[in-house]
Amino acid sequence: MKHVPREIRRCACQLRRLTSDWLTGDRQRLAGLDGNNASVGASFPTQLKLEQPVLSTEYVEAKIRNIELR
Repeated sequence: MKHVPREIRRCACQLRRLTSDWLTGDRQRLAGLDGNNASVGASFPTQLKLEQPVLSTEYVEAKIRNIELR
């Protein structure tokens, strides 16, 4: 399949996946962009956790102060 252009291989893979999803019924279980399932995504809270180690250097006090100001 290496001699077939990448775009055609991609389209073939998408078609194969869509056909498989349609035959197994998986397509109906996916949340769509049509807005019918918009409330489902809204029930999941967004969480973000950011960690950064502060290494001991001569500037560590200034770094800690800058982090505290945020």
